[in-house]
Amino acid sequence: MEPKNIFIPYASIVDRFDKHISNEQNERIIVSGAFGIGKTTFIRSYFETRQDEYVTIRVSPINYSVSSNDSIFELIKADIIKQLYIQGRIKPKHFTKFSRSEAWLEYAKEQPLELGKQLSEALSKLHPLVEVASTGFKGVVP
Repeated sequence: MEPKNIFIPYASIVDRFDKHISNEQNERIIVSGAFGIGKTTFIRSYFETRQDEYVTIRVSPINYSVSSNDSIFELIKADIIKQLYIQGRIKPKHFTKFSRSEAWLEYAKEQPLELGKQLSEALSKLHPLVEVASTGFKGVVP
């Protein structure tokens, strides 16, 4: 049996949400409910029809599976900046396009020990002598 797409109209909820979101005292709004009741569908639909009023940025916790909370916040900030850039809401003043070789060269200049460590770790799988060098790098580069 094929699943049916059931759409439940939520016009009355839209009116209530309009009143709630337009209240200046409501700085933080949490949309909560059981799995599968249409929270994401409602929010997407609501803000798609109001693109001239709101800047919508979607943050998905699935993208941030790292152990440190500081790292998670840095990833979220980077994701927000990326989405604002994609939407054309921010434009870098100085944007230089690098080729891959230029990027590698810049990385080698800025992080020579780290690059050596990474290369020796990768090459250590190929030859036992390189494995010894890789162990030496671990003592120099944390």
